Amino acid sequence: MSQNSSAPRAALSRRTDLQSLRALAILIVVAAHAHIPGMQGGYVGVDVFFVLSGFLISGLILHEVETTRRFNAWAFYARRLKRLLPALLVVLLLVSATAWLLASPLQQREDAAAGQAAALWLSNFYFSARIINYFSAGLGGNLFLHTWSLAVEEQFYLIWPWMLLFLLGVWSWQGAPFSRKRLAIGLAFLAVASLLLGAYWSNTAVEAGFYLMPGRMWEFALGALIFLLRQALDHPPPQLNTLIC
Repeated sequence: MSQNSSAPRAALSRRTDLQSLRALAILIVVAAHAHIPGMQGGYVGVDVFFVLSGFLISGLILHEVETTRRFNAWAFYARRLKRLLPALLVVLLLVSATAWLLASPLQQREDAAAGQAAALWLSNFYFSARIINYFSAGLGGNLFLHTWSLAVEEQFYLIWPWMLLFLLGVWSWQGAPFSRKRLAIGLAFLAVASLLLGAYWSNTAVEAGFYLMPGRMWEFALGALIFLLRQALDHPPPQLNTLIC
């Protein structure tokens, strides 16, 4: 990839407005955990964070596809691991060491099992399967309970590039050229289907609706749709007939 084509992508990944919104989303979640008056609904910060992730990651992928006519999966996943894995390992090690010193043996066993799941970015499945209510956990909850949202985001990173590429119609076997209209319609369908699934789960399987990614995919899709709308308002999309991935 040339230096000129990588510059806009780097600028998108360093957007201070998005990073500021992400920080604000995290702060209101922390405020809710701290029981600050008036911030009981601060858990909505997680939803805001997922929408922002959908906006940013979708924008990075679409920019790469438009400028290079290919998607470098190895580079994409390497960047995600480089950004998130070191911090996760530090948190797991420090929290585990603290629990070993201060927590009871029973609590240590529970925390260790959750920590193992968190190391594999599967802690959301762990907490969902054990019917752990996030909102009633309080200070006595599992030490790794907060890692569920990171697990959801990593699972999103795993499948989202391929869903975008499919909806764009980038492979010759699909028999369709690059189509932003098809992408927008597909994203809208995913958003509605995911929202309906989340609403259904909220009445039949509350933990699944809260912790699992399918019921939250509408938030990532909403972020991608916002990116497409913003880009369409800024400039018309390029016409590309053939993409190679």
